[in-house]
Amino acid sequence: MIDGIKLAVDVFPKAISNIEDKDVLKYLKSRCRDFPEEALNSGFLPAFLFYLSKSDVCVLIDFLNYLNSNSEIKFDKFSKENESKQTIAYTIYTALVIYFLEKTELKDKIGLNDLDKLCPKNDINESAKKLEEILNGLYFNSSIVSILSKNYLLTLKRLAEAIINV
Repeated sequence: MIDGIKLAVDVFPKAISNIEDKDVLKYLKSRCRDFPEEALNSGFLPAFLFYLSKSDVCVLIDFLNYLNSNSEIKFDKFSKENESKQTIAYTIYTALVIYFLEKTELKDKIGLNDLDKLCPKNDINESAKKLEEILNGLYFNSSIVSILSKNYLLTLKRLAEAIINV
C-alpha cells in the first residue's frame, strides 16, 4: 500500500518549485484547501471532474510527466501569456491528484495508463474515450480511491498552508 503522506512530502516541493507568480501560489493554496472538503461533500469523482474541467489537460499531462521524471530542470510550460493564473493552479493541483492515483495499485483499473491520449490536441475522439475510461474507473473504484487518497490530500493541504505564505 502506498504511503500518501510520504508521497505528498516528496512531490509537493518539486511541484511548487516551478511557480514564481505569487497569485498562482495563492490560488494553488486555495485548491489544496478546497479539494479535500469538496471530495468529502460532493464525492471524489465530481470534485475531480470539476478540477479537471478547469485545467489545461495537455499541460497537465506534461507536468505529470515532469513530476514523474528525475529532472531538476524547471518546468516552463506554464508561461503562456493567455493562460489564467487560476487555470495554472487547477492544472498543478489536478496533476498532483493524478500523480497520487498513478502510484496506487488501482492505476490500471482507473485507466491511468497512456495518459497522453487525454490531450485533445492529439485526437479529440481518443481524448473523449480516454476521459470516459478514467471517469468510469474512478466511479467504480470511488470508495477505495476516497479512502486511499485521504492522507495524501490532507498532507498536500497542510504542506500548502505551511509553505505557501502569500
